[in-house]
Amino acid sequence: IQIATPFNIDIEFEVAEFHKRLLAYIIDFTLLVLYYKSMRALLLNGFGFGLGAASGPANLFAMAIVIYTLLIVASHAMQRYAIPGPLETLWRRYTYANVSSNNPRV
Repeated sequence: IQIATPFNIDIEFEVAEFHKRLLAYIIDFTLLVLYYKSMRALLLNGFGFGLGAASGPANLFAMAIVIYTLLIVASHAMQRYAIPGPLETLWRRYTYANVSSNNPRV
């Protein structure tokens, strides 16, 4: 598949095989479930902060909005002011390795 960008860069990549896409989906879903269960255990259960028994649904919803807002603000600050870590550097090298420019810059 080839995608032309507005910056005169053609991005070329091959579509992954079905079994590889299925495996990636299963891994992503497993990580999502593990993250959900760990956050639920940390915030709501008795051995965590114990907020589940002390709060109603409206308070839990407000707490979720506050947490996600803080995560968004923190991620923007990290992207703007922090240098990339070693895993992000490797990820960028891997993902940008197949970007080729067939069109000359104007």
